[in-house]
Amino acid sequence: MIKKMTKSVTNIIVNIDNDSSVPKYNQIEQCISNDIINGKIKKGQRIPSITELSNSCSISKDTVGKAYKILRQRNLVFPVFGKGYYVSDNIPVF
Repeated sequence: MIKKMTKSVTNIIVNIDNDSSVPKYNQIEQCISNDIINGKIKKGQRIPSITELSNSCSISKDTVGKAYKILRQRNLVFPVFGKGYYVSDNIPVF
């Protein structure tokens, strides 16, 4: 199955609350998943790479990587080797 993907990176605004009891990776995952489910980020759009989001949020790559792993497990995004992460065409209904 061929998946349609757009080349441009979706601008994602992730607000990290350093004082929250919610781990940062969960805050990232929740923010991105909400934007996907609410249609702010469209199917097939590329989201920032782990490095891009890590740099823009000033947090570790491991933290962003944990968030992306959860998004992958929830089938909201999929990786394309050498290209980045894209929003899935088959977003599950929650």
